[in-house]
Amino acid sequence: MTGMTYRFLVATIVSAALLLSVATAFQPLQPQQTPKRLASVSVQSLVAPTDEKKATIAASWPATGIPNHKILTKAQEQKLGKAIQRARKLRQWLEQHPTQAKIPLDDASIVYALSSSVTSHESSSYHNYTQAQIDTILEKGHQAKQKLMMYNLRLVSKIAKKWAYMTHYKNGDYISNANDGSLTRPSIQEAIQEGIEGLARAVDRYDPTKNWRFSTYATYWITDSIRNCYASASNGHAMRLPSAYHETVARYKSLIKEQYHLYQAAPPMENLAAQMDLKLSRLQKILRLAQPPLSLDGPTSSFASAGKSGIADASTTMLGDILVMGTSEDPEALLEWSMLRGALEHALVTQLSPHERDVVRLRSGLDDGVTRTFRQVSVDCYEGKLSPVQIQVTWVRALKKLRSPEALSKYGWMSYFELCDVDPESVSL
Repeated sequence: MTGMTYRFLVATIVSAALLLSVATAFQPLQPQQTPKRLASVSVQSLVAPTDEKKATIAASWPATGIPNHKILTKAQEQKLGKAIQRARKLRQWLEQHPTQAKIPLDDASIVYALSSSVTSHESSSYHNYTQAQIDTILEKGHQAKQKLMMYNLRLVSKIAKKWAYMTHYKNGDYISNANDGSLTRPSIQEAIQEGIEGLARAVDRYDPTKNWRFSTYATYWITDSIRNCYASASNGHAMRLPSAYHETVARYKSLIKEQYHLYQAAPPMENLAAQMDLKLSRLQKILRLAQPPLSLDGPTSSFASAGKSGIADASTTMLGDILVMGTSEDPEALLEWSMLRGALEHALVTQLSPHERDVVRLRSGLDDGVTRTFRQVSVDCYEGKLSPVQIQVTWVRALKKLRSPEALSKYGWMSYFELCDVDPESVSL
């Protein structure tokens, strides 16, 4: 065998081996040859998510306990909607006519029924219904409502998770905190509960004659309820405000930022109301209602603040301390005392420096009712670093500012001492 013949034979064997390996690699797998590991993987898990972060989020969501029902067809939704609508109209008719339906109606009742949401054909046939027929219609409507809500709970969960994802990652929180929530952000379970309330409203308002899919109609009501839930929590409102109010406030703040960025000044309220197509009184009312409620643990005045020492913060008069408990002999005097104290706090903040404000508070006993000598003020507020003479000089300078004609006429804070039966001269030099 020559060398050329030997090389040709080796090349033929290698080519045959390569063709055999390629044919084996492209041969389809038989059912009995499917690996167990591949057979146990679901189809959904084989679909790669577009965003790796979203895949991690979906895996870390807390269990909501929502059953995994199949999606209703359009014909099934319309059938359930008709049963709900029929039961609702019958219930409205029964509320308008408190008599039993099997008793013949008089002419006035028939005219009143014709003017209601019930059609004339339905109102004329209701008086022939027996109590058993009425109960059957109402029960079918109740069951249809429960079924329509049960089969759309996954829609509520989907929208609630979307809102939780946006709010938690917008604020830099981990998604594991979504189940816990906070004072300013509801948990995922609370958002789902609010969404279920919106779903119930959608079921009551759904009109099958419009030929809409129920999920399309219910998405608006579910989103509206969840949006209100997050808006109320973020604004610190214990009372629920309409979503339009939150949108108006957000737009108002956005316009103020734009105008201030352009003109370096806050625009007039009239101009903002005109840009928002609202009356000035309407805008002022919305802004007033959107203010967060006052806390009983908060100070009586927004101007109540101490200086560098911070002593006044610990003993500032709280709103809960001056509220009328039970019966009060003179609530007007209590209100006047609160207003004068607010004027005094305003004068202290606007007229005095932080150092002078601390000296006046401790020397006069405005926070705890205990007056102090100059030496005690130096020890309590400045740890003895200032001499009593320096405290006295500061005290005199502060009183001159507060007793100036401008301060007395503008704030009238000296009336606070008169109301409390305290002689201002007794705490002076």
